[in-house]
Amino acid sequence: MNFTGLDFTLLAQVANGAEEGETSQNFSSSLQRLSDFNELWVKLDSVSSIQALGAITIAAIFILYGWRLFRLLVALNFLYLGLYLGRYAGSQSNQPNIILLCGVLGAIFCVSMTYPFMKYCVAILGGMAGAAIGAALWKGFMGMDNLILAGGLAGMVAGAFLAFSSFKYTVMMFTSVQGCSMLIIGLMAILKNQTPFASMMKQYLIDMPMNLPALLLFCVIMSILLQKKMLSTENSWKMPADEGWKRN
Repeated sequence: MNFTGLDFTLLAQVANGAEEGETSQNFSSSLQRLSDFNELWVKLDSVSSIQALGAITIAAIFILYGWRLFRLLVALNFLYLGLYLGRYAGSQSNQPNIILLCGVLGAIFCVSMTYPFMKYCVAILGGMAGAAIGAALWKGFMGMDNLILAGGLAGMVAGAFLAFSSFKYTVMMFTSVQGCSMLIIGLMAILKNQTPFASMMKQYLIDMPMNLPALLLFCVIMSILLQKKMLSTENSWKMPADEGWKRN
């Protein structure tokens, strides 16, 4: 399971769907798979203890230092985005070498775009984080799979435009979403191996759809508050938004 990026789950779901020949009309089905908690529960079996601990470690970096390392984290996100897009473009040739080359070129191109267009890249990631939260909350609290696209699009628009009104909060939001998602997945993967905890998690997090999105939302809010508190103590370190649009 890929733990790098948004938790890179949304990105991987959509990109993998494109590789299988899906069109933009199936974006809704990609969001449905992302918010399919039973599918997540099944996939936890393929996560080893080492991978789970790695996810928790990376999650701690995102949550505690995401606001300081956001340029690096944005670059890593777009590296994977470029890799998936490049692989999709190269897949039309059905030649492994071409697919690999296109993937590498796509990754290099997308990473190189993060420096001159950092704010717009953060807006894209904020939109994707908002889409993930919106889709999960829509399914968890509304229970409407056929309208899940509405929740995802609403979250995407809100998350993307947040970058232009509050760059700091967008950075803290997408790093918190990524970090908390990886943290929850890592902890669930470890606890699932313990029979008593597995049955409790299945009962309270999977069988009751609203609990898992609520847990994610609570963790994200706590992470944002923590990052805001830590950022307030770093008077000598400023984000690009503090200097307007002159930088990045």
